[in-house]
Parts: sequence; structure tokens; C-alpha cells
Amino acid sequence: RHIPPHLPSPPPHLEASHLTMTKHLLLFGGCGALGNGVLLHFQKMNWKVYCVALRPCPSAALGTTVLPRGLSLMDQQESIVGDVSRLPFHAVINCAGGWAGGEIASPNTAAVTQLMLEQSVYSSVIAAHIASKQQAPGLLLTLPGAAAALTSTPGMLGYGVAKAAVHHIVKSVAADRQALPPDGTVLGVLPTTIDTPSNRAAMPSADTTAWTPIDHFSATLYEWAEQPASRPPNGSLVVFRTQAGKTTHDIR
Repeated sequence: RHIPPHLPSPPPHLEASHLTMTKHLLLFGGCGALGNGVLLHFQKMNWKVYCVALRPCPSAALGTTVLPRGLSLMDQQESIVGDVSRLPFHAVINCAGGWAGGEIASPNTAAVTQLMLEQSVYSSVIAAHIASKQQAPGLLLTLPGAAAALTSTPGMLGYGVAKAAVHHIVKSVAADRQALPPDGTVLGVLPTTIDTPSNRAAMPSADTTAWTPIDHFSATLYEWAEQPASRPPNGSLVVFRTQAGKTTHDIR
């Protein structure tokens, strides 16, 4: 079995007998605020999580593939596929991503767009590719879109480009009947504003009752993973909108 370099030996819970008894989540971006919330929620509910992140995720029971910045898409996919080839997954959730502003005339437009593509699009291509190789019936695949990218984003061009591309990946995977295991589902998760420490620090005067709590995302993703009947239709872009502390889902 291939074990990532930072795991000195196979943990006991990776033995084959255990793998057949436990549900496994492949989580991209598990060290971010949203990803860590998802990681902790799933493991609280007795799932085992393997992370792909920019740094080790100590809480991930199955380990972490650490990807240094600057790797090509091909190199990233090869590294991740090699690390996770020993594990069967029942859900693949991508929480990787970030935000950056900038209009087309900005001198750093190219750099910002490249970063946004690496964070959201590269990770989504790899997540979808790995999901396509799984065999668990009813597998859930979620990719990180954005409500803002459903329309023009002149003040954050690179962000909008990347998120719109993720929406396209969701629709394209859903249109390929052979892309996922039987009864598998791919969904786009489109936040409006997530209630994270970094957002609170950046916008201290904002109305946070219009921000979606991380716990809501975590609980919703877990429900979709455990109960296929609770999911929106395959290929849906699910917009999370929160008003006065109440969150609703708008299906696109």
C-alpha cells in the first residue's frame, strides 16, 4: 500500500477488515475554516476522513496529502491519486478555494486568476476524476462554486472565472452517465457569504445574520452523504442563502 510520506507506517485503522466496515470521505481543503468544520462533523458521525491540503490536517483520521503551491495540475493529480489509491471512498467533498478581488484592468489580474484557478478548478478536476474511479453506490461528489458567479463579477474577475468553471464541471459530470458509480450524485455548493473568522475580521461591521454558518454546511453535506434521497437532483447548483439567521437552498 502506498502511504503518504508524512505517515511513517500504516495506522491500524487502515487494515482491510476495517475498510469494509467504515465510510470514508475524501476532503479537499480540510485545513480551511469550512473544510475543518466538515472534517470534524463527519468524523464525529463515525466517518473516516482523508484530506488533501496545503498543510497536514492532524484531525484527519486517514492522513493528509500535502500539496506545495505551484505544482502543475498533472503533478497534483498524480500525487493525490497515488496517495489515495488504497482507499475506497463513499463521498468526495471539495472545500478548497479562496477569494481575491480585482477588475480586468488591474495589473495583477493574471496572477489572481491563476491562483483562483489553482484553488478551485484544479482541485475540482482532480476531485471529480477520483470520484469517477470509485465503486460505492450512491457516492456523493460536491464541488465549490459561488452564488456570485451565477452572474457577472467585474470587481473580482478571476474569482468569477474560476467559480463559473466549477459550475461547468458540475453540469458536465452530471451529463456523463458513466462518470460516477450507480446512483452517484454531483452537486455544486454555492455559498453567498460563509461565517468564517477571516470574513469577520475583514468585514467587522457586516450583518452576520446574513452569513451562512459553517455548521449548516457541515450538517447539510453530511445529510446528503448519508441519505441520497435528501439530495437535490444530480447536477444541481445549490445556492445557500441566509437571512435573519435562517438558511434556505435555491436549486439551479
